[in-house]
Amino acid sequence: MFEMIISRYVRPVAAVVLVLVGGLFCHRSLSFAAETGAGYVAPAMCAFLGVNLVVIGLFFLLSSRDEENRPETE
Repeated sequence: MFEMIISRYVRPVAAVVLVLVGGLFCHRSLSFAAETGAGYVAPAMCAFLGVNLVVIGLFFLLSSRDEENRPETE
């Protein structure tokens, strides 16, 4: 039962949060670099981290949808 709750509700919500946080992180780091004219190495690394969070979130979202479509076997 607890496993079903995690796979049905917690994992998709965590995936959406990861995608949103990663996108926001990527956007803010690149806009900071554009506004201030500061060096591009640190903001680019932060943007890379944001893209990684988005990819991980999408992976979790797709894997949770795959588990919903999988037939029950016992």
